[in-house]
Amino acid sequence: MVCPITNTDTGIPFHVCIPGHAGITGFVMVDQIKSVDFRARMIQFMEKAPPVMIKEVMDILEAVIA
Repeated sequence: MVCPITNTDTGIPFHVCIPGHAGITGFVMVDQIKSVDFRARMIQFMEKAPPVMIKEVMDILEAVIA
């Protein structure tokens, strides 16, 4: 399961801003969670998100799914 990232700030409350000091920029679209085949898409690890951001994403995800 993954949440896509966009660089467009639409002001949607379900989008979590990626911190400025990260190597990746944009917003995590928590409301757009998707199931992907990691092998078929040849997904590669880019960078680990800070714990505070993970908590924010998980809190929103819990609200969206519940």
